[in-house]
Amino acid sequence: MAKQEKTKAKSTGTAARLFAGRKIGETERWIYGFLLLFVSLFFLLAVVSYYFTWSEDQAALREGLSWSAVDNVANHAGKLGAITGSALVGKWFGVFAIGIPVVLLILSLRIMRVRPLFLNRSVRTTLIVMILGSLSLGYLFGTRWGIFGTGLGGQAGIAAADWLRSVIGTAGLGLLLAVCWILIAVYINRSTIKVVNRVGSSVAKGATDLMGKIPVHPFKGKEDTQRQAEEERLREDMEAANYYYTPDTVPVVKAASDIASEAIGTESAERAGTERTAVSGTEETFTVYPSDEQEAEGIFVSNGDRTDNEELPAGHTGATAGNDGNDAAESPFIEEEEDDFIVVDEQGERIKASTLRPTRTPATLGAGGVVVSDEEGIEIVKTDYKDTEAEEEADDFRDPTRTLPRYQRPSWVILKDHSVGIRISEDEIRENKNIIREKLEDFGIRITDKIKATIGPTVTLYEIEPAQGVKVSRIRNLEEDIALALKVQSIRIVTLGQGRGTVGIEVPNSTREIVSMLSVVKSVKFQDCQYRLPIVLGKTIYNEIYIGDLTKMPHLLVAGATGQGKSVGLNAIIASLLYKKHPAELKFVLIDPKQVELSAYAKLDRHFLAKMEGEESAIITDTSKAVNTLNSLVMVMEERYTMLNRAGERNIADYNARIQAGKLKKRDGHSFMPYIVVVIDEFADMIMTAGREVEIPITRLAAKARAVGIHLIVATQRPDVKVITGLIKSNIPARIAFKVVSMVDSRTIIDQPGANNLIGMGDMLLYLNGELTRMQCAFLDTPEIENLTSFISQQEGYDGPFELPFFELKGTTGSGNGGGGEETADSDNMLIQVAHFIVQNRQGSTSAIQRNFRLGYNRAGRIMDKLEKMGIVGRQDGSKPREVIVTDMRQLEDILLSYDDEELDV
Repeated sequence: MAKQEKTKAKSTGTAARLFAGRKIGETERWIYGFLLLFVSLFFLLAVVSYYFTWSEDQAALREGLSWSAVDNVANHAGKLGAITGSALVGKWFGVFAIGIPVVLLILSLRIMRVRPLFLNRSVRTTLIVMILGSLSLGYLFGTRWGIFGTGLGGQAGIAAADWLRSVIGTAGLGLLLAVCWILIAVYINRSTIKVVNRVGSSVAKGATDLMGKIPVHPFKGKEDTQRQAEEERLREDMEAANYYYTPDTVPVVKAASDIASEAIGTESAERAGTERTAVSGTEETFTVYPSDEQEAEGIFVSNGDRTDNEELPAGHTGATAGNDGNDAAESPFIEEEEDDFIVVDEQGERIKASTLRPTRTPATLGAGGVVVSDEEGIEIVKTDYKDTEAEEEADDFRDPTRTLPRYQRPSWVILKDHSVGIRISEDEIRENKNIIREKLEDFGIRITDKIKATIGPTVTLYEIEPAQGVKVSRIRNLEEDIALALKVQSIRIVTLGQGRGTVGIEVPNSTREIVSMLSVVKSVKFQDCQYRLPIVLGKTIYNEIYIGDLTKMPHLLVAGATGQGKSVGLNAIIASLLYKKHPAELKFVLIDPKQVELSAYAKLDRHFLAKMEGEESAIITDTSKAVNTLNSLVMVMEERYTMLNRAGERNIADYNARIQAGKLKKRDGHSFMPYIVVVIDEFADMIMTAGREVEIPITRLAAKARAVGIHLIVATQRPDVKVITGLIKSNIPARIAFKVVSMVDSRTIIDQPGANNLIGMGDMLLYLNGELTRMQCAFLDTPEIENLTSFISQQEGYDGPFELPFFELKGTTGSGNGGGGEETADSDNMLIQVAHFIVQNRQGSTSAIQRNFRLGYNRAGRIMDKLEKMGIVGRQDGSKPREVIVTDMRQLEDILLSYDDEELDV
């Protein structure tokens, strides 16, 4: 009784000390307990919700949340919950931040149950596990994948792990964490000690057993230098004389098969003990098991193979099993001991090593795969033969990434973080809302009271809902007036669909945010992306990372004025593909007439670049070479279509899937097809210098190459109708428009105004499937590109660039503009150009030649007659186009090469 009173007094004293030395009543205790219970449950909701909504709230948290109704968050605990989750999970403990609300929950229950408030065993354990778990995740994963905005272990756990790693090293930190986890496991449950002991015993026993299976050296006792030297000399003498040295003890191999036991008897099978040698035929492999008596007598089995310089001993019959001496390599012979060498160790034990000579008795292959011999106790069991090289070659054929098995994709650690914490003030947003409302009222346009603001990286979208009967066109006509009132360079008014029924006014932010390539590459959305050719373009106005699939686009036209971000956009697209694809899966054809924009990727020639056979550089800077390369790609396209036709597939994805499944064989001419992405940096310059010679292959590739995995990215800073023709636009539906100087240029690119109202510096519009999406392009600078290319180029690569078939447009000098009437086309051989045009387009029409090459009727007719004599087109059939007989570009080249230049002049 006295002991109970003493314990109660002690507990009361502890609680009293925690409450400032005063005694609390039951009501106060319940109040404190319920308040702490509410806090713990709120923290629990905030943390658990943050696990699933952190990516949606990152932008708002980075810019700073205001307590007004303007900002909305996805966290189920509201803005305070988002901030709490970001602090506990993102900045401190990562996944293990769940321990904080658990500890608070335990404390609240202890208070309400009238228990002392000291930190008991469960609370201490939870806190230790939380800290140790955060540190472990920081050590194992670091900032990988960027989960929770920092990493799985939280910012504090990652920083602590990095510091400890710098102090005690990676291995030391791993050992420390392992010891700590064992200690905490013992602290939680003392029976863990027994588990650790059992595991240690098992490991020790396994190591002992493994050491027991290692071949034991035949010499016993202490080794000394003289004995080792004698053994080495003996071994060299034996090898020089083609001897077989056999120690007393060799590894034990179990097993004669049941078939062998039946063939030679159970008693002989039991005597079979040690595997000595393997007898290999041309197609069959045997394993030899000598008996104890033969081991004592020195009788062995050999396949009888000899080197070219070795003389066969007298009496060697050369007879073989089953073929009467026709093939000596396919039958084993019984061989007996000829000469002996004696080695004496320190204990005086005599060890015998022997040379072997074949006997006259051949061994024959009996039933059940057992070799039968006249010598007793010889058991030769047939084993399976595997062609390792053929299997590896087949695996490489099915999975081309095995050709570079050690290739590592770049880490986003090599990129820089260019983003800065830019926050749009609440006062600025409120002021802009009032200006928009007042200006619309000045022109008699009524809207609902509520205006929703969405802050993007470059612009803020203000959504207004027009009143009943208000035309959207009236609001659109006020673009310049509203921009003037807001004191900005330009705004953009768009209609927001998707069931919203609102009109959006995009207003530039006073300070813009730089979307770093690092922020999008390390995002979970990009890391988990399963697109075949994923390209990162940047962030949308809703702060969402935009990732497109180039295979679905399937080609891309990029245009914009000088200095508005076009080259940066190309670099972002190329870099995102380099981050996701293996060199065996993707190849680039880079055409850079300016010679400086794409030169940084020259280091990748052994990994990702492709070039035409015979070319020196994989980066194409000469227009005439670019024309040949594009025509070479047309040949690749045709060849791939032929392979798809033979395989019965419709696209490259299904074809490669059958390759990887082993359903298409290399012997049938099939091979894995990598994707080929053609990047042309300045298309306008090529059109000016090469004209139709460039446009024709590009048009053909844009029209047909999608299914065979060839995709175009065509960029120009001069979006003129003479450069971007209607034929090209019709085959390239996906287009990116950076800021342009006029509305006409905007209509040329995206078929509508808007690009002229952009604010530059990476601000762009993506036109895809008839919809416009405004976004800020991801930024990476030149040092980042160099880091990326250096990381890849320093790894093991192929022998050279991926080779395209050779093509040369005979008789051309780079200008594709034909003269009118009877004039020639600036020294170009017009007949060759027309022949290529007709074969590529399957259009044997004289009027088509006149229109496309601006020729007179007489000369076009003479060219057509000449093509008929050469067998390229058929005879004229009234007003119908002539039949195109030659349909293959290589066949056409062979025909043209058979004529002299003078014969081709028309």
